[in-house]
Order: sequence, then structure tokens, then C-alpha cells
Amino acid sequence: KDILRVGAAARHSAGPFELLAEISAGRNGASPAGGAMVELDYAPPSHQRLMLEGQVRVWDDDLETGEVAVLIGLVGATYRVTDVLTARVALTASSRRDMSDETRAVLQLYYYGG
Repeated sequence: KDILRVGAAARHSAGPFELLAEISAGRNGASPAGGAMVELDYAPPSHQRLMLEGQVRVWDDDLETGEVAVLIGLVGATYRVTDVLTARVALTASSRRDMSDETRAVLQLYYYGG
């Protein structure tokens, strides 16, 4: 099945806050598809290595049904341990059209070395 996507993203910073938004649309074969994401990040001025985040995503592989296929919410925190190592913890909750709801806890380590 042919998949085609086009999208746009925007980012706006105001003090310790950063707002990100994305929108995407296209086709999954003959079905129209699309989705959006909004994220708000907060970096406490007294703890520059820490960032708190909240995110909502929605995606639908078949917009003709009139129902949201996937709705995902996320809350998390990222901490820059060193200049090359960052740790992230997050809790995600998703709800799907087929009622297969899911909650996950995630721990990620990012290494930015050479």
C-alpha cells in the first residue's frame, strides 16, 4: 500500500517555556490519513539541566471513519547528566480505536559522543 505524507512543524520559545506543534497529512493507499502533535516543555531557571515535558499526539490512518485512531498523552522529564549524556523518563498513555489502551513507563539514555 502506498503511503504519502506531508507535514509542517513550528516552535516558539518564551522564557523557560517552549511550545512545539506539528501537523501531518497524506494518504495510506486510498484512505486519507493525518495527525497532529502539541508539546509544552519547561526548563526551570534554577535547574538548567532539567526539562519537564507534556505532549499530546493524535493520529488516524483512515480519516473517513470519523473516529480518532490513536490518542497518546505523555508526561516526562529530561536531565542532562553531562555534556554527552542525557537521561529521560516518561509515562505515556494511549487509547486506540480498537480499544487496546496502553500505559508505558520509559527510561532512555542518550549519548552524544564521538
